[in-house]
Amino acid sequence: NFIDGVNGVASGLGAFTLFIFSILIGENVLYGLKEFLVLMSCITLAFSIINLFSGKIFLGDAGAYFLGCLIGWSGVLIATKNPNVSPWAIFLIIIYPATEITVSVFRRIFRKTSPIIADNLHLHSLLYQFLSKNININSKLINSITGVIILVVGILPGIYCIKINGLFPNTLKACIFFFLV
Repeated sequence: NFIDGVNGVASGLGAFTLFIFSILIGENVLYGLKEFLVLMSCITLAFSIINLFSGKIFLGDAGAYFLGCLIGWSGVLIATKNPNVSPWAIFLIIIYPATEITVSVFRRIFRKTSPIIADNLHLHSLLYQFLSKNININSKLINSITGVIILVVGILPGIYCIKINGLFPNTLKACIFFFLV
């Protein structure tokens, strides 16, 4: 729910994460989960494309929490049942939302505001504000452009995770690098 602020980000990142998880599962491990994750990824991707280009449908709290729960449950299951996948690989794949929530909580504590009260200082909000001030186009289009940019930022760690086969210690090093960036 933390990253569900502009068109396509939460659902697009959710679809991508589920698909990457299905790749990490490998063969002969967790029968049925791989197919389920691919199916959920395709459904979520279709939703994301409609949301990204029209902005007329939304995940809402229930959709965002469902995706978050599915991703969390799947990630824990994959990390515990597949010895070839480091738990750090799961964290690397979800590093963007994890970083967003960590930075937001510390920022709010530092500013002496409540960590649970929403603000407009998330990366997607700041990028949207920047683009709105510097590009003279329709705000709906800026919302979608912001979504695409953030989505690219959010999927890069997952792509790298697949490249390094989700193996420790490379995933830990990558987590530190992407968190700091």
